[in-house]
Parts: sequence; structure tokens; C-alpha cells
Amino acid sequence: MVVLFGSAANAAPPVTDAWRELTIAALGAAVGVLLTLIVVVVAFLRGNGLSSPSSEPGPATEQPIKRQGTQRGLPTSGIAPELLQALMEARRSVMPKNMTGNLLRPEHVKAILASAPWAPNHGKTEPWRFTVFGGDAKAKLLDWTLKWYRSRPASFWKENFVLSSGVPEFADAEAFSNYYTKAAGDKWGRASHLVAISVRRQRPEAGKKQHPEWEETCAVACAVQNMHLLATSLQVGAYWSSWYAHYRASDECVRDLGLDPAAGDRCLGVFVLGEQEPNLSNRASRLPLEQIATWQ
Repeated sequence: MVVLFGSAANAAPPVTDAWRELTIAALGAAVGVLLTLIVVVVAFLRGNGLSSPSSEPGPATEQPIKRQGTQRGLPTSGIAPELLQALMEARRSVMPKNMTGNLLRPEHVKAILASAPWAPNHGKTEPWRFTVFGGDAKAKLLDWTLKWYRSRPASFWKENFVLSSGVPEFADAEAFSNYYTKAAGDKWGRASHLVAISVRRQRPEAGKKQHPEWEETCAVACAVQNMHLLATSLQVGAYWSSWYAHYRASDECVRDLGLDPAAGDRCLGVFVLGEQEPNLSNRASRLPLEQIATWQ
């Protein structure tokens, strides 16, 4: 179709009624095709998570996620190596102090957790377990932790939290409680979710090899890296905290999380998730390849 534009001084000779009707019909058909094309393009963009950000509460930079289903066999990712490298180099540990305190979108938290099981694990034991405390539920984990420390005897405070000077940092449970209560608000209160990270040891099974603990611990670490990378892609702040080491390493902590310390289950810390402050500057560097790898 050719459309001519011109001034009245250069107007073409009058056209016949039949030619005018044919021209109008052609223009109408062209407009119809254009509108149909726009509808198809918009639907495609929305279906692939490329439309404008949702109006739901949350960071303006967050985008909806389209996840692929489970695939059998060896999938071809189609992901350019340089893009994957850029994602890995962009990953940062965002401390709770640099989080806003706003709640994350539930679908984003679920997507981050759903990335974990795609980590490598020997024997397909899938040892990772996560207990999620979001919003007001964070108080439950905080209360469990404080309750454990409050129950420690006087001898505990003489032997633990000892400074380089040889003097204990906390004289007793009350002194620790005062410190902890402030940290619960100023530090952990700025997080959206606290996710307890645990390793569930492979249970003995007749005729089946039991894999060593270190392999399952490493598998959980790989799962956390998966979550950290996906959080980075969503511009969600993430930080793997060792939590309060004495409680984390205790049998009571494992039982609080619904696992069995007698079977070798352990808590490995807490994955802190939150909306990161805008324009957060977090530079990082790493040793060059020549210093970390040797070729034989």
C-alpha cells in the first residue's frame, strides 16, 4: 500500500467514487491488521515477563518471573556465557543494615527458594531444607534464639563471647538480652524474610550407600548460591548469616526447625532476604585467575 502526502496546491485530479471506496477499504484493512499486530505483541511481552512492572507493592525495579518447568535429559540453556558471568560478578552480600524493612513480593521469595533444588548433590539426596520466617513470623526465630541464651548457666557466660582481652563480652544472660533485643530491631528488623538453612542428612537405607556429611553440606552451600544468584537477578538483597553460633549449633535449634539432631541434621545459618536500599554502592574485587588456578 502506498500513501501519498502533499499540499493542496499540488493536489492530484479528482478521483472517481469507485477509486475512493477502494482506497477507504484498503486503509481500513491496514488499520485492522496494525491493531491486531499490537495486541499480539503486547500479549507476547506480558507472557514473557517483559511488560512494565506490576502495580503491586514492592520495589519498582522488580520484574515478574517466568520459570521453565522441570526438564528431563540435558537441557540447552541458551544463556550467553558473558551474561551468566556478569550475573555472578554482580552478586553481593547485602547486609541487613542496607535493607529497607519493606516486605518482598511472595512470588519472588518462592522463586528464590525454588532455585535451590537445582544444585548438584551426590546420590540425589537433596539434603537442603529451608524454614521461612517472613514479616511478623521473624519474631518466632528471634524468640527461640533468645530463649536458648537466657537458659544458659553462669558458667556459659564465663567461657563464651570472650574478647581478645580475656574478658567476657557479656557478664550474664541479662546483659546479652539487652544487646540482642536492640539487634533484633535495628538489624534483623530491616529484613523482609529470615530463612533458616539446614542440611537434612541422608537416612540409612538397606542396600544403599550413605554419602558423607561433607558432601551434603557442600550441596546445601551450592543451593544457597543458586538462591543468591536468583536474588541478584531480582535486585533483592541477600546475605548468608552464621546467626548466633551457639544456638545454631545446638540440638535445640535443629529440633525447633523440625529436624532430627540424632540423625545428623544441622542448621548452617540464616539466609537474610530484603529489599535493598536504592543506589546501594557495593564494590568488590577478587584475586586474578593466575593466583587461584594452576595447570599441570
